Amino acid sequence: MAVQRTRQWKFMATIWLVAVACLLAQATAVIAQDATPKAAAKKTDAPTADEKDSAQPETPAKTETDPKKTGQSTETPLPKKAEVLRNLPTKADLLTKPPFDWIFLKNDDVLSVKPLQPRPKTLDRVNEKRKQMAQPPKIPPRMPGESQDAFAARLRQSGDEHRKLKEKYDNVEVELPDSTQVAEEDEDSSYKLSVDKFVSEIINFEDIVLRRVDLLLDKGELEDAYELLLFVDRRHLGWPGCDERMNRFLLLDAQGKLARREVEEAFVLLEQMHERVKAAINSKDPLVRYATMGQDLAKCSAELGKAIDILVEPAVTSRDFRQARFHLGRLFKLQADHPNGTNWRNKLTAETNRLLAEAAQATAAGKFDQAAALADVAALVWPSTPSLKNPHRQVSQRWQILKVGIVGPVNPVTSFPFATEATRRRDGLTRLPFFEPSRIDGGARYRSRFLESWEPTDLGRQAVFTLRSNRSSWESSPIVTASGAVTALLERLEPSSSQFDERLASFIDGIAVRGPFEFSVKFSRIPVRTEALFAMPLGTNDQASTELDQRYRVQAATENAVSLRRMVNEPERVLQRHLAEVSEIRYLSHEKAVQGLLRGEISMLPNVPSWQLDKLAADGRFFVRKYAVPQTHFVQFNPQSKPLRSPELRRALMYGLDRSQVLRDVMLHDVTVRTLREALPKVNVPAKLPPPEIGLTYDAAKSELVWTGMSISDQQSRQFASLSYDGEYRKALQSLVRKSQPDRGRVVTAPWATNLSAYHSLVVPHEADLSLAFALATAAKKGLGTEKRPLRMICEPEPLAEAAAKRLIEEWKRIDISVELVTATAPAQAARPQGADRLPVASGQDAVAAPAATSEQPTWDLVYRTARMTEPMMELWPLLSLDKVARVETIRYLPDWLRQGLIDLDRVADWATTVASLQELHREVAETAQLIPLWEIDDALVFRKTLRGIPEAPLHPYHDVELWISEPWYPAE
Repeated sequence: MAVQRTRQWKFMATIWLVAVACLLAQATAVIAQDATPKAAAKKTDAPTADEKDSAQPETPAKTETDPKKTGQSTETPLPKKAEVLRNLPTKADLLTKPPFDWIFLKNDDVLSVKPLQPRPKTLDRVNEKRKQMAQPPKIPPRMPGESQDAFAARLRQSGDEHRKLKEKYDNVEVELPDSTQVAEEDEDSSYKLSVDKFVSEIINFEDIVLRRVDLLLDKGELEDAYELLLFVDRRHLGWPGCDERMNRFLLLDAQGKLARREVEEAFVLLEQMHERVKAAINSKDPLVRYATMGQDLAKCSAELGKAIDILVEPAVTSRDFRQARFHLGRLFKLQADHPNGTNWRNKLTAETNRLLAEAAQATAAGKFDQAAALADVAALVWPSTPSLKNPHRQVSQRWQILKVGIVGPVNPVTSFPFATEATRRRDGLTRLPFFEPSRIDGGARYRSRFLESWEPTDLGRQAVFTLRSNRSSWESSPIVTASGAVTALLERLEPSSSQFDERLASFIDGIAVRGPFEFSVKFSRIPVRTEALFAMPLGTNDQASTELDQRYRVQAATENAVSLRRMVNEPERVLQRHLAEVSEIRYLSHEKAVQGLLRGEISMLPNVPSWQLDKLAADGRFFVRKYAVPQTHFVQFNPQSKPLRSPELRRALMYGLDRSQVLRDVMLHDVTVRTLREALPKVNVPAKLPPPEIGLTYDAAKSELVWTGMSISDQQSRQFASLSYDGEYRKALQSLVRKSQPDRGRVVTAPWATNLSAYHSLVVPHEADLSLAFALATAAKKGLGTEKRPLRMICEPEPLAEAAAKRLIEEWKRIDISVELVTATAPAQAARPQGADRLPVASGQDAVAAPAATSEQPTWDLVYRTARMTEPMMELWPLLSLDKVARVETIRYLPDWLRQGLIDLDRVADWATTVASLQELHREVAETAQLIPLWEIDDALVFRKTLRGIPEAPLHPYHDVELWISEPWYPAE
């Protein structure tokens, strides 16, 4: 009875399976007609034996279905393969609608379903699994101690698992899209479809998108194609076929840009394509490689050839060989043997050899300067030329050229009335002082290239100077005789001469020639330092300078470059040659100048921003030499400016500046966060410190006041000092303020360097106080009445100085003082105070005394200046009087005490008293705001290591330039 019931149950199950198969066939037809990704058959068990015996592939039969359940007409047929491939979804549909895969049935009908797994190449991977599962399962070995029944059970379990996996891969599981309506009695929209019976091909959604990309590329709609390519790449990185289409896109885009003469952009696209194609060729991954790799590489190479010809030809025509080599270098990185690149390389090599031949001819004719110039150009054309190195070395050693990068004008600006860094640099190269500073040791230490010896006599009232009768082979200045030197000095002593030096005349009582190379000077007053008194060039005009002190002269000059050569060339036979020519090349910014140094266009930079020095010092190609005297920046007042006669206004300008903040932000770009500690007992700590995020904290465990942050600004210093009046606390705070200041710059209180003995270290810089500055400015405006107008400031023509001047103007705006930056047009506008001879002998006014009234307003009120003083004893008078030399006439506008202080300084006869007098003047000038000292910068000279002979601590950019040696070198890139 039980056996009969079992047979009946099996028969009923078979009938139920057949019925379900028919229903699924009908549902598949209806669902497919709705053009949605529904499956073709309901989830069922394995097909029956009758179904397996079917000889022809079947499609589920189309039967009528209730439209209310499917939402579509049963008369609509499934779309065909050719139809869907011809009418691909639009770009908008692909980007906005849910993704889907296409299943092509064996009768060319198409089902649209949700994305299948695994992917990509779904059908290939399914068939691969089916092939693996077609193999008989491996019989597991019997385990030691395992019983026969347990082993048999394990075998049955293994067989069942293999059968289930085989059944799984014999069918592909599909899911209908969410938009497809299903019958209410169906629990879900998931179905299984027999691969053998129904499936002919599966196209994944990403492949459908790539087919649309192909159509867009054929039509030239590159932007839409690129958007779809990015869409595929975001969905599935490395999808097969995506790289192929991307390479085609790059090629078409590059071809279009070449046609529009956008060559640089086209070359970048071709570089990307070449790298991508080469990566595909070199890859062993079959999903990365594709059939047309070789053809794509050939097309890319051909387009690269067209692009390189367009890029290189104009560069070679304009003799911009660096640009030509740059483009060729990019090409050779992609393809070392590219025919177009090889052709250009051969042309440039031939040009290099031609220039070398001309250099050899110039050398044979004794035109060593031309030969060196030709050799440098040859090295620039194609540095890799095999025959270049030795000829270039020989020619460059014979005539050594130093190329220097200059930011700002290469020629001194005559419209700015005061000495600038450019004028100091030019004077240091072209003119040789009778006595020149050689080093700094609290003060200047002097030497003279003109003198064999000099000896004071008569207790210092007379000095005998013995001139050298010959010169060394490396010296380029002329030999000076006693008569020439005396004539030049006498011209400075003649009151009717335009070169009259009032100070020098006050010291000298007479000069006598004692021989061809010897003369004596009799002093009416004994100078503190005779060397400092004669630390000036002998020549008083161009002609006299050529005969007496000029060592380099301008050979050629343009707006962007100037070439200077030795006045006296070295002899033909000499063991070691030195610099014969200095070429200064202008750059528009410090960044461009540093770039030129790194690229090998120049070998030296006389001035480099401090924030770039550390990087250059770490570069093994360069030396960084710090100047012996820092560069000092300060603001000076025009004595002709009526508003600035007000001491309140001058003090307002001083207290309105947070100099430490401007120094850090503009001049140093200092962003270093420091952690500094200063011992302080707990009893001296203020009761309430600022919040920890401000940076000032107290470490109770170590009894230390701690600062964490950048340099402490004036505002922060005043804020912290106001927390407590305790002396120990304020002492510790001041120590932290001092330690926190940047390493390469500091706020100063005098217009000379802090490493000189004349600097009074006890004079503390005035901290910014906006409330006090605003009150002083308000009081000054009330006193001026109708004279209120914007102040005009001129500035040294140097990018960093101009940036700092603009920042100062912004700082003054905070206290309602309007200042505008103007450009001086003539030296006479500021050479010296106009109408100074009409001033009273003793004005009795504080600070800048009021000169006689003039009808014309001055063209400037303030001037931003820089200085590099080596001898304040001699240089302070001309600086305060806005003149080039010391004259009593030019200091009449100064207050009585300052005029008398300068005069007394000239009469001091010993060094100790001189230092004390300078320090006293330093203190008084700082207190009365005669000028606004800003800061000093520890700038440095940066040069390539091929340059030798530069002092460890140069006093100016061309210190001992006649002894410099430039080793032959040229950039290889």
